[in-house]
Amino acid sequence: MTSIVSPRLASGAQAAAAPVAHDESSLQRQLAQYAEDFQELVGRHHDLARRHEKLKASHAQLAQAREVLGTLNPTFHELCLVINRHGEILHATDAARALFLLDKGTVWQLQQVVAPFHLGHLEIMLSGLADGSHSPAFEQAQYFLYPGGDPARARLFAVSCLSLPDGDNTCMCWILRDLSSDAQTDMDTDHMFKLVMRRHQGALVTDPDGQIIAVDGVFAGHAGRASEELLGVMPAMFRVGHEDLMGHSAFWDDLKSHGHWQGEVVTVAPNGQSLGQWMSVTAIRDTAAETVAYIALLSDQDMMLSAERSMLDAVYHDTLTGLPNQALFRDLVERKLYAASRTGTGVALLSIALDRLQWIHDTEDQGMSEAVLLAVSERLQEAIRGCDILARTGHDRFAILLAGLEHEPDLTLMASRVIKALSTPILLRKQKLVMGGSVGCARFPQDGSDASQLVEHADMALLLARKEGGNRVHLYSEKAYVQGIEPLQTPQAGLRGTL
Repeated sequence: MTSIVSPRLASGAQAAAAPVAHDESSLQRQLAQYAEDFQELVGRHHDLARRHEKLKASHAQLAQAREVLGTLNPTFHELCLVINRHGEILHATDAARALFLLDKGTVWQLQQVVAPFHLGHLEIMLSGLADGSHSPAFEQAQYFLYPGGDPARARLFAVSCLSLPDGDNTCMCWILRDLSSDAQTDMDTDHMFKLVMRRHQGALVTDPDGQIIAVDGVFAGHAGRASEELLGVMPAMFRVGHEDLMGHSAFWDDLKSHGHWQGEVVTVAPNGQSLGQWMSVTAIRDTAAETVAYIALLSDQDMMLSAERSMLDAVYHDTLTGLPNQALFRDLVERKLYAASRTGTGVALLSIALDRLQWIHDTEDQGMSEAVLLAVSERLQEAIRGCDILARTGHDRFAILLAGLEHEPDLTLMASRVIKALSTPILLRKQKLVMGGSVGCARFPQDGSDASQLVEHADMALLLARKEGGNRVHLYSEKAYVQGIEPLQTPQAGLRGTL
């Protein structure tokens, strides 16, 4: 049977369906826009998460470097106590004597300076020392000690023990490292203790004439010999330069006159392998202030150098781009100018200012301006040669030292490459940003005889380039522009657009 629908009813149905279709299309466009916005937010979140992780890693590296160079840094003031099997403190280094007030006669036993909850452990150790069953398990531990016997001055120490002969008996030498810090009340002491043990690369004790009377297992391992083979001999494995440390007169002069010596040594094993270390030698004295022995502590030199490099990198490099900062750049310029003055080679300095970074910083979030700076730094690094130096010298400022320039066309070419790198659009977050930049140039020795003058004249040329509209190079000379470079007009429209 055929269904018959009137034209009037059909037209009414079509009219009702049209707004519905329009609403569905609009809703889909909205959903698509929301999806794009969501993806952009996810991208920003990932960028922030990466920056956060990078900052956390940098902070952890700097914190460890501070610990190594601060609390753990080798010092003349080594803390060592020599204790007999009854706990009596027989001898000590000057620093330990002062810290525990031994000269005042108020402390004469180790039990007086050890916190009560450590006394049981200490008694086991002393009993083992008395009957000859002293276990290596007690050689490394953490102790709360009371300097001067005063609980109010309690501090946490990492303790390494070394057995010393004393006639028919055996004594202990306690090597102490202070793990406490007034500035770090929430410090991870277990982490600090592990750093102490990792940095430690051996200890040995000699009599006043330099004959070895005790060594620890760590030193014996690095020396490549059994502990018994090292006793009773003059240590001949240490080198300073090409000389034997123990045969060096300056070494013994310092020990005799000052009671301590510090320096870099190379430890040579019997198989010829060598290990660079830091050695600290300190006198151990009796109650009459007479030297009865010397203790030498060896430390991981690479660990110290790595910590120093971390601190220097933080001080002299820009945290965002990793480029040298202004302080380091000045130093590098002075070195290059000194070398150029001796060889007669040309050097030029480019001072660069981004023309529109402040506008982006004011209209966008911080992440956008940082992304622009990273993109610009990468482009500038691609534009320069391997012998050139790029630095970030301010919020929107960079500088380049061009070395080995023999002819002015070389400078022209490099300046052109810089302008092109700054003028090429940067694609970020589906936007096209045209930054542009102004460049001031000064040459050595024509425009400045030293680093300060060269930087000053390059900055003056930069100001002229900005006054003339930006996005161009200006030489510090009577010439208006670097020969062969046409001034680039500043784009007034189309600063950014949707891709």
